[in-house]
Amino acid sequence: MSARNLQYFFEPQSIAVIGASEKPKSVGTCVLRHIVRGSFKGQIFPVNPKYDLLDGIKTFRKLDQLPAAPELAVICTPAATVPRIIGQLGALGSKAVIVTSEAADSDGDLLQAAMQAARPYLLRMIGPGSAGIMAPAVALNASLVAGGALPGRIALLAESGALACGMADWASAQGIGFSKVVALGGSADVDVGDMLDFLAGDAGTQAILLCVEHIPHARKFMSAARAAARNKPVLVLRSGLYGAVPVAIFDAAVRRAGMLRVFSTEDLFSAVETLSRIRPLDGRRLLVIGNGRGPGLMACDALVRSGGKPAMLSGETVEKLKLLLLAAGSNAVPVALPANASALLYGQVMEAVSAERGADALLVIHAPSALESCTEIANAIASVRTKSERNILSCWLGGASLDPARQICAAAGIPAYATPDSAVCGFMQMVDFRRNQNLLMQVPPAASAGFIVDRVAANRIVEVALRDSRQHLSATDTGTLLAAYGIAVKEAPQASDALPEATALTIGLAIDPVFGPAVVLRQSGKDGRTETSAGLPPLNLVLARDMAAHGGVAGLADDGLQQSTPGADQICQVLLKVSRLLTDIPELAELEIGFPSPGGQEMAGMYAHARVQPSEAGSGLQRLAICPYPDDLEEIVCWQGAPLLLRPIRPEDGEAHVAFFNALDPEDVRYRMFVGMRALQPSQLARFTQIDYDREMAFIATRPSGDGSAETLGVARVVADPDNIQAEFSVIVRSDLKGLGLGQVLMTKLIAYCRSHGTREMIGEALPHNVRILHLVKKLGFEVKPLERNNTMWLRLDLRPGLQR
Repeated sequence: MSARNLQYFFEPQSIAVIGASEKPKSVGTCVLRHIVRGSFKGQIFPVNPKYDLLDGIKTFRKLDQLPAAPELAVICTPAATVPRIIGQLGALGSKAVIVTSEAADSDGDLLQAAMQAARPYLLRMIGPGSAGIMAPAVALNASLVAGGALPGRIALLAESGALACGMADWASAQGIGFSKVVALGGSADVDVGDMLDFLAGDAGTQAILLCVEHIPHARKFMSAARAAARNKPVLVLRSGLYGAVPVAIFDAAVRRAGMLRVFSTEDLFSAVETLSRIRPLDGRRLLVIGNGRGPGLMACDALVRSGGKPAMLSGETVEKLKLLLLAAGSNAVPVALPANASALLYGQVMEAVSAERGADALLVIHAPSALESCTEIANAIASVRTKSERNILSCWLGGASLDPARQICAAAGIPAYATPDSAVCGFMQMVDFRRNQNLLMQVPPAASAGFIVDRVAANRIVEVALRDSRQHLSATDTGTLLAAYGIAVKEAPQASDALPEATALTIGLAIDPVFGPAVVLRQSGKDGRTETSAGLPPLNLVLARDMAAHGGVAGLADDGLQQSTPGADQICQVLLKVSRLLTDIPELAELEIGFPSPGGQEMAGMYAHARVQPSEAGSGLQRLAICPYPDDLEEIVCWQGAPLLLRPIRPEDGEAHVAFFNALDPEDVRYRMFVGMRALQPSQLARFTQIDYDREMAFIATRPSGDGSAETLGVARVVADPDNIQAEFSVIVRSDLKGLGLGQVLMTKLIAYCRSHGTREMIGEALPHNVRILHLVKKLGFEVKPLERNNTMWLRLDLRPGLQR
């Protein structure tokens, strides 16, 4: 549905517990006891006809006897009673309900009845089968966790009640706190996507931990996850995945959403600590420093196993270290200091290597020494961190005696680990997270540029096959289909023939039941194992290279430091072509192309087979998990006697958008932002140019400038609520172009877009002395009236058919 009314789960003024009890081991007993003993400050209404008093609180026999409508209700009664109770709560005016009752798989009618009862009142439901929620900041424990949770800045979102309860209990023992804990249960109404939307905008949440078993709506989930990951780290722990291809597709979804997948509870919480302190990171080269060579070598071994690279020192840095270490240490990698290295030497060595261009981050390892103070060494490390932009990690080999040093590092923003392996794991989490954040910003079009396709010929092959009731294409038809997209295939073997032994990799299609079509790459390794990776279409070159890297393809460019080999580039080009093929042809159900090891010549398949099936009406691009760049919305109009391109904004428009902002008068910026602003911050620029086309739209007016580069002349933007009822708009044109009708051109485009997408109304605000925008919107049919609360003007356009002014 949406994030609407979800705030009432976490900040209710009153709670009703329906089915409250005093019976031992009763859910109603546990929930009421935990709310009361958690010191909840609002009103508590136990409801049960068998009692007058529970936990010292007046108990009501019926809902209609309550003195006020409870904002939140917890239903602890049998499943069959839930629809009736939800209807009564909605009529009272309740806003949120948690259903702890388990609904059997056969109770679909019951769930439907519960949803129908809630819908007229916008009553939101968590469950069925939910273990409840916790919001420690407001002393709310409406859950089955007896001890509650410590307050903190991490939100835990889990489907499994047992997992949520277990993790909350474990975290309390470790001193880890939460902003919110939610056990979703069956997700009949509020699901993972809804809660991600809410938590993304929650000021009390710094990071989100997501434990999922199934995802009901892939497009909604991806849209919400991408929006959340733009604002704060989102970490995913998923169970119940089996098979190389489903795992690869889920991993691809996590990467595209800018999240980070972890594989254990410990990794989940340690990653939050690591990512909350991350600075910009460009690569995977780690420089290890320590008082002794053994722990450093352990770290380097773990680094190589994990896919990282030990940093290489430049000649200049080596010379600096020779002067500092002399014969008492080693200036090779890892850098080994004497066992009794002083805090001064630690600081000097770190300063010497802090500018090393061959390193992306530093790891400092210290084993305790009876001759030196660990706190002084920690202070020296912290001092270097304040002067350097590098990511610095620390590892303290020892027990409680080193806790003061760990605390000093934590206060300075330096993650502290207990072992070299865990420190390397933290570094690789940084690397993976930054890479995934880069993938989050990729918004490729449905039709990739760079090669010519014959879509008509491809569609003809498919249409004829389906007309003749042939799902499996012949070798000739498969070859013709692939040739239409620039993929060469040699004479394919018949079905009875053995596949060529020289096949080194396969590229094809898999249809995932959750995320839809995906490009799949399988490559045989030297050790006999098969590497499998996947990518969600449409792909661009950045995404194709990431997919190839995860599939074990050698020779890819590493962090921009070297050129990819021709063979690796050939594989990436095939991935792009297959992505375009399955994006264009929704009838394609199976595809596999076998290739030999790529060489210097054009890559040609050794065999291929394909299967087609009738596509569902209107499937098209909607079957893709991520909305591609909507190039069908591009339009050329005539403005001021010259052509002008109106199109959706793209991430690569960032430079032009900065130039556009810098060309605005300060007054125009204040009219748009309601406050003065001298420059766009990087986060603001990303927010303006890297949008989710499923949720918002920004049309820019652009034309070539004098030097041939594209310049932005104006922007019209609209952001709809998740229910697509209201969409808030804004429009601004370059200050030197005001009064020439460009604003009306952009607003006309924006209004047509909202109408075509079924948006109910467009709304906005403007300062009362912004006469140009007020005149424009009145001309376009908007209702304009003053808002006394903040001295602005309210702008509204009803888009429903027959209701437009």
